[in-house]
Parts: sequence; C-alpha cells; structure tokens
Amino acid sequence: MADYEIVPYRPELKEQVVELRRDTYLDDFPESRRYLEWKYERNPYITEPIFYLALYAGRVVGMRGIYGTCWHTGESGEPVVIPCADDFAIARSHRDTGVVGRIMRVALDDLARRGFAFVMNASGGRVTVLSSLAMGWKSIGAMEPVARFTLPRLLWQALGRRTRGKRLVWRLGRDADKLHVGHPAPFERLDRVGAQNGRESGSRIVVESNPRAGAMAALANRAADPARIRHVRDEAFFSWRYGNPIHEYRFLYYERRGQLEGYLALGRCPSYRPPMHPFHIADLEASSIEVRGALLESAVSWGRFPELLAWTGTEPAENRELISRLGFVPTDHDLRPRGQPCVLLQRLGAPSASDWTLGAMRALDLANWDVRLIDSMRG
Repeated sequence: MADYEIVPYRPELKEQVVELRRDTYLDDFPESRRYLEWKYERNPYITEPIFYLALYAGRVVGMRGIYGTCWHTGESGEPVVIPCADDFAIARSHRDTGVVGRIMRVALDDLARRGFAFVMNASGGRVTVLSSLAMGWKSIGAMEPVARFTLPRLLWQALGRRTRGKRLVWRLGRDADKLHVGHPAPFERLDRVGAQNGRESGSRIVVESNPRAGAMAALANRAADPARIRHVRDEAFFSWRYGNPIHEYRFLYYERRGQLEGYLALGRCPSYRPPMHPFHIADLEASSIEVRGALLESAVSWGRFPELLAWTGTEPAENRELISRLGFVPTDHDLRPRGQPCVLLQRLGAPSASDWTLGAMRALDLANWDVRLIDSMRG
C-alpha cells in the first residue's frame, strides 16, 4: 500500500483541496472555490472547515468534507448538531488503493473525539452508499423519489431507449437535452408570471428569485410537526442554504392579506447529468393542505418543467395523495430496489443497539423523521 498520511485540514492546503475537487468532478468544476467556501467556511453550525485529507509525497490526493447540520429531536429535545459527510474526492491515479477506508476511519475517530454522537450522509451516490453500509452505516429509510414528466419529455426518453447504440440519433437527443437544461433562463416561464391572485379572497402567489429567510423561518416553525426529527429552519439556515453557488432557485410565496401562508422552493443544478433530474422541489411548507395544493399546481402549470423531482419518503399520506394527483410517478427505478436514495447515519464511539436514539426518538425509524431535498446537497 502506498505511504499515505491522513491529516486534518490546514489553511495552507486550501488551494490543493480546491484543485482536487475541481479536477475530480465529472464535467470540471469552475465553481469549486466558491462552493467549498460557502459550504464549509460559512456554515452556521460548524464554523471551522473540517476536511480529512490524504497526502502522498506532500500533495493532497484524497479528501472527505464534513459540514454542519442541526436537527430538532422531538417535542422535548434540544437541537443537535450532526456533522454531515459529503464532498468525497480521490485523485485518479490513487483510486483502488485502500485510501478511501483510511480517510473514513480517521474521520470517524476524530469526530467522536470532538464529542459528536452521530455523523450522517444525506447525499451519497450509489457507490458511496454501498461502501458506507459495508462499513456499518445504517439507512434511516428510502426517500422514495417521484417525478412529473411532460409528454415531450416522455417521448424523448422513449426515443432514447429505442435508439441506444445508434450513435448519431442518440447523440442528437443527448445534445438537445443538454441544450434545454443549459438554457440561460431556465425559470423564464415562472419569472414571466411574476404574481397572480389566488382562489381565496385577498390571496396571491408571487414568484421571486430570493428567499424571504425570516418569513420562511416563522412559517416553518409554525407549521412543523414538533414530534418529528426535522432540520432546524431558522433565518440563518435559509440565508445560508439558498446561497448554494452551484444551484439556482425560484420561490413561490402564497400570501393572504399580507401574511405568508406557504412557500415552495424550486431548484435547478446547472451541472445536471442523467440520471439526475434537472429541476426539483427543494422544500415546501404551508399552513394548510389547500395552500400546499395551490403552490404545487402553480409550480407545475406555470413552470412547465420537462422533469420535476420530489422526495416523498417522509411525507404524510395526504401530501403523497396530492402529489400523485398532479401526475408525479415513482422514478429512479434502478435505485429504488436498493433502498436509494437514502439518508445514512453512523453512531460514533462504541454504540449498543439502544444508543441509536436522537433525543428520546428512535433514529432508525423513518416515521420519526421529516426529511426534504433541501436537507441534502441534492436540493
């Protein structure tokens, strides 16, 4: 095995970390510096950047990033900061060397010494999830993705399946797909709407490009189920989370007589590539099922997105029924049989079975959680 040194992050290694993250990204990563600074240096829950780095001959050849999340743990529990593992990169010439396992063992030992009880992963890809499960991580449950497809999109997908292997036709379809998702104004239809009156007297739905962090936090805390494990949704969270420099967002706000009664956050990742979906519902909160339905219907009809993804794994039954009525169907069929996408937890230290609790709640019972796309870096 090569002579690797696993070390914590030091500021003098920042340039090498930025370059490694850029060089190992599938389509290059010009936003690498801004993204890492936003995620790790401006995080409201863990303000010290945490990376575990593999050095070879003095150079950074591997990394694992840890950023902060913060969760309410039921009605009586205090908010708990849970480090979240993400941004994993290994230089191409150092893959399949065993360095991955070494980085994670050092990371878990160090996080335990820092006093954290759990570490989580809310954005793992297929390979990362499988390797994590083999190392003792546990899934809290599948997020059950659903998507709504327009008819032209379904026809394109069918054509793609039938022409796979026919290089010229397949390439034309691929290029058309990239042209659409790379459109310079992907939310143009929504932006043209601007605002419309709602069905209720004195109500309207407004489209904006910036989060109303304070008002969203007030509504989220008013509408949340206090008996579930849910991410803290305060003004600091919304201001930070929607500052993601590699995602683009639009917000639909439901107002009634000047009061915010609901919001729906739509996200788009410009670096999209299949099997990811180009547009997604990052978060949705409302004071009633009627307001929720109005926001969803407006997003679908105004945006006319070719694909629109949502997570339903922790949604109540009435919300699932509403989503289904609007034409959302199960998607990601290659991942679903494996219970993916999912949120992973690892108990730090030497836990017994009874230690898998957050506050007084069983951490491995999906019914105890309220997890949205915005709680992962997919959203």
